[in-house]
Amino acid sequence: MRLFLVAGIVFSTGVANSFPIVTSFEPPKWVPGPANQNGWSDSSGGKGYTVDNTFARTGTQSIKWDGVAGGIHLFPPAFGVSGITVTSNVSVYIESEGTSWHRHGLGAYARGGGFFGWIGFQPNGEVWTDSQQTGWHYTGIIIDNPMGRWTEVSLIIDVNKGGSITGSVDGIPVNIGKVLGANPILDHIAIQSNCIGNGGTVFFDDYIAVPEPFSALAIGTGLALMAVRRRLCFRADRPGRA
Repeated sequence: MRLFLVAGIVFSTGVANSFPIVTSFEPPKWVPGPANQNGWSDSSGGKGYTVDNTFARTGTQSIKWDGVAGGIHLFPPAFGVSGITVTSNVSVYIESEGTSWHRHGLGAYARGGGFFGWIGFQPNGEVWTDSQQTGWHYTGIIIDNPMGRWTEVSLIIDVNKGGSITGSVDGIPVNIGKVLGANPILDHIAIQSNCIGNGGTVFFDDYIAVPEPFSALAIGTGLALMAVRRRLCFRADRPGRA
């Protein structure tokens, strides 16, 4: 059994080997270049995501997607958790896009390669989900123009048989689906881009994956502390970025 400290609280997640995770991809642990670092893996073999030090929401670095087509994802080291509820969050900044179909968000995956659910949005503001029950599903929700601003995406999964999978985009709650399987194990929650056609630049920052009931404290306190510590280092030197 492992013990972890999040926002000053010690708790156990039983079988986790890299969980929980709170990161804004900052140096010295993260260095500019391919994002296959610190146990994270890029499903496109290092071509889809890089650590970028020219723009960030918090601090000086973020993860950059540079227009590689396909259903690619950047996934952290395995969580290996079950029987708990996990909340994840990431901030997404769309600078440019090659097509309106590109979708960026978070995807939850089971140990052994199975899929639980996905949530994210398109450059036109449409919010989409994917699950074992529905497949790709347009929710009918359209957020305010997401181009050129940070948009928060969250995914919450109850890792139990029949557990709920929910989330939100830009603060708007969304139902995604249910957990299938008799003994589900959450392997990871990935940063994911699902794209037809190349082109575009998108940034991801402030990734969190933590167990309930500590998510609100971790998000509210952990990121606030990081923001205060790194505010003076914030770089936004490209035109059109806020």
